[in-house]
Amino acid sequence: MDIIFIGAGASKGARNIVPYSPPLGFELYQRLEQFYPQFKEIRQTLDISDTRDFEKIMYTIAESGSFNFIVLNAMIASYFAQFRTRPNNTFQALFKQVNATSKDFVFSTLNYDCLLELGICSLGEQITYLPETKEDEIQILKLHGSCNSFFSSVTGPLGSMSAPMTNGVIDAPVSFIDDLNKVNKTLSNCPFGPCMSFYMNNKPTIVGAKFLESLQNKWKTLVLDAEHILIIGVGPNFSDSHIWDPILSSNGKVGYVAGKRSFTTLNEKISNLEHVSTSFSNSISKISDFLSS
Repeated sequence: MDIIFIGAGASKGARNIVPYSPPLGFELYQRLEQFYPQFKEIRQTLDISDTRDFEKIMYTIAESGSFNFIVLNAMIASYFAQFRTRPNNTFQALFKQVNATSKDFVFSTLNYDCLLELGICSLGEQITYLPETKEDEIQILKLHGSCNSFFSSVTGPLGSMSAPMTNGVIDAPVSFIDDLNKVNKTLSNCPFGPCMSFYMNNKPTIVGAKFLESLQNKWKTLVLDAEHILIIGVGPNFSDSHIWDPILSSNGKVGYVAGKRSFTTLNEKISNLEHVSTSFSNSISKISDFLSS
């Protein structure tokens, strides 16, 4: 089994993405301010001057207790739902190479956006977000949720029902929006917003925690038994132990596509780490070599 593990650096570094390349974490708050002026108002209200540490900002907002986090999470989902792939994008090239090289593979990602699945589906493939797959489905485990996931069984105005910032408070069957153009309309009639972990330390999840936990448990099992683990654009944030502990405990070969600084940090934990490439868009042939090793 080969695990392809994708983070924000992959979306940022992919070619042929519109309307522009999605931001990295330290860029995200400024982009959200441009997309939703409410985020600028929140920052000014709480006297936040440094926007580079997104997780810290979100913690500050949560601690203030002055803003509806469900609505904010829906706004973040709406922001990431705008991104689309164009023909000949890097995610297409990645899938083609993995599919040609690996006999058994699973894709996984921390990203809220849907660029990976858009790239794969544009090639005529069927994908599933579920822990179990059917024949001929490409599995994508979205470990922190997705901008197109929600509870279809619960309806009402967005944010009309509140909940404390506690894991697993709200659970119901999770549905997915196939047409990203319908994300805003769907979430406007979804009182609990999207099934997405909050982008802050330890990634608290009040909506769909059981579903995401099932994905994370499946992923942990796969990682521990994997032959290859290819990490693309995921910064080493070891406080996310549910992500990094399985990787650090696996006996599989680990390849890394990211900058040299991140590689050096991760190499201190994984002595046999292979630096596949610094660039996602220029890494495809090297990825094939790694998966063949």
